[in-house]
Amino acid sequence: MHARVACRLPWVTAILVAGLALYALVSFTALSSVPPVSTPAPFMRGQRPQRFDQATPELSNHPPSLVAARNSAAAPAAAHLAQQQPPTTKAKTSIDWPRPFEQKQRGAAQRTVALQAKDTVLAMSQNIATDALLVFIRSFREHNKHARIVLFQQGGDTSLSLPLQQQYDVTIQRSGGGSLPAFMRGFHPSTTRWHIMLQYMQEHLQGMQRILLADVRDTMFQLDPFSSISASAGAGAPPVSDTALLSWYEQSGKIGTCSWNSGWVRDCFGVAELKRLFSERIICSGITLGGRSAVHRYLQRMNSTVFEKRACERNGVDQGMHQVVMRDASWQGGLQVRLAGVELGQVAHMQSMPQRALGADGLLRATSTRDVYTIVHQYDRAAAISTVFMDKYGQVPE
Repeated sequence: MHARVACRLPWVTAILVAGLALYALVSFTALSSVPPVSTPAPFMRGQRPQRFDQATPELSNHPPSLVAARNSAAAPAAAHLAQQQPPTTKAKTSIDWPRPFEQKQRGAAQRTVALQAKDTVLAMSQNIATDALLVFIRSFREHNKHARIVLFQQGGDTSLSLPLQQQYDVTIQRSGGGSLPAFMRGFHPSTTRWHIMLQYMQEHLQGMQRILLADVRDTMFQLDPFSSISASAGAGAPPVSDTALLSWYEQSGKIGTCSWNSGWVRDCFGVAELKRLFSERIICSGITLGGRSAVHRYLQRMNSTVFEKRACERNGVDQGMHQVVMRDASWQGGLQVRLAGVELGQVAHMQSMPQRALGADGLLRATSTRDVYTIVHQYDRAAAISTVFMDKYGQVPE
């Protein structure tokens, strides 16, 4: 019996081989009816994976179901390939940082975020003590309940708790070092703030009306800046328009005789520029107010100046840049740029007036007009005034 089975095995094997050959022939005939797909070019660094219907024109006559099936099958592989490619980098001699006009185009076309149009306060609050933050926020909210307050912080700064943010309607905008151009990541926050505020403004441009740029650590409000500061001096002056930009002189002091300001101007712009501005009054960069178009262009100019003069960067150098930018008419076409003195009673820069005292009503007033200052900047330079403001606003209300 075993011998008979052994004799039949070759015949069984032959039948199986013939069957497999017939199956292969039928499969090949069916597959040959589909036109061949050209092999896509090798995936190059920085290249986006192409869809099959885009990469191979001959597939344009294929049924949509076939094209969709092949795209679906190829998607995981394309995604995997994209993850494996290192990011495109430029030569070491080039800094990967967009010029202001490029940022404007990208912000308007790609990253605009819709917000209700409001007056807006933009300020860097990195590593600011909670009591100083509260003086800034609570004094502002006492006079203005509706404007938007946006504070910029980096990393894990938690100086203002979430309940306080909600109570005073404050937006904390966090930006890590990765959001800055590579050359700027070691710069002081007083320098990086111009880039960060410009980015935010371009993403929310249509949601802003008038904008106040302010220091946080040493600023408090005695009135609402958006309703009490006008575009020009005098009673009945028009409000700040879209193209108006205001900044304020310190009470005294010349650029050339101030070691700080003269050093910043000299190191960033050279001796010739310092000589030109030697007898000019100091303009403080801590408070600037204007309409949307004017502030946007000002931030662009400050940002490009930081880029061009990056070799002189250090804490406070933006003050020296502000001296030059605010006096440079080349970028101010169509704007109404106004430099005002502290004697008008709008903004008080206490660095140049530390002996001033509050009145019996607890308010700081201009000497000549007796008008209440809208903004008191650098209040910590006057110990008695600082104590009053801290006691009134620097504590969390019970």
